[in-house]
Amino acid sequence: MLLELSELTAVLERALREGTPEEVAQALPLADVLGAAWERLGEYGDGRTRLDAALAAATRAGLRDELVVARVLRRRARLAMGARLDAEADEDLARAYAIAARHDDESLTLTLLIDRADLTMHRGDWEQAVDVVPELLRRTEATGDPLLQAMGLNRAGWSAFGQGEHTLARQRYERARQLAGLHEDAVVESRTASGLGLLAMLEGDHRTARASWRRALELAEQVHDRTFTLMCLDGIAALLALEGAEGAARLDASVSAVRETLGRPREEGLRGLHELVLRHGGDPGEPWSYAEAVAFSRRAVAESS
Repeated sequence: MLLELSELTAVLERALREGTPEEVAQALPLADVLGAAWERLGEYGDGRTRLDAALAAATRAGLRDELVVARVLRRRARLAMGARLDAEADEDLARAYAIAARHDDESLTLTLLIDRADLTMHRGDWEQAVDVVPELLRRTEATGDPLLQAMGLNRAGWSAFGQGEHTLARQRYERARQLAGLHEDAVVESRTASGLGLLAMLEGDHRTARASWRRALELAEQVHDRTFTLMCLDGIAALLALEGAEGAARLDASVSAVRETLGRPREEGLRGLHELVLRHGGDPGEPWSYAEAVAFSRRAVAESS
């Protein structure tokens, strides 16, 4: 995967640097696709730099397809969100929204609404999330697409959890799991599993929590999503800390070190897990590498089952 990504990135950079206006226009959709890969791998800074180059090339080439530009802006917002550059993410989403509205593009508008929900909840703005979620549920339900409905329900579940409404959160996550199963979508299913794992852990059902985190981690690794894998490791560290198991503090410290290297601070909703480990864990010792932390977590949830 990484070799293919490197080759495609080189193709993109060459087209943006040397390509004709037609070649630049053809390269913009590739920038959108690669942006998704850079987000999964946690390449937030380099990814934004490359997307900035794509947007600059589109301007130089006089590209008239605004919707392609909007999708690149949307992808850039996701990368800014990952780096907790909320103001940049807000600006990119606003520009993309304006383009989608001008062209009456319902599909892009819905995608941007999902991104807006993510941004509000990543920064712990639960009051704004309350305003976003009803429209998100209404519009995803109206599509009749089980996968989009599951995506909306996942965000709605996270919003309910953030407001302390655990019963409602569980209902939404359970429904999302049913819908995601119809598509067998690893990304959506992994997020659903993590939400259910978090709820089970806080309710004291550690057996269900382990199974859910194990599934979430497995799926995150399957799609090479380093960003979401770190979230799984945060959850597993908290679970181990509650159980008094060895390695919780070291795993937490390892995740913190990787996040610092990637420039990916914990979202507001994950800080509570980190603080839980700090309260219950001991001396973390020397942090593991990312690969070592993942391998330890994989063993921990398997051996505890």
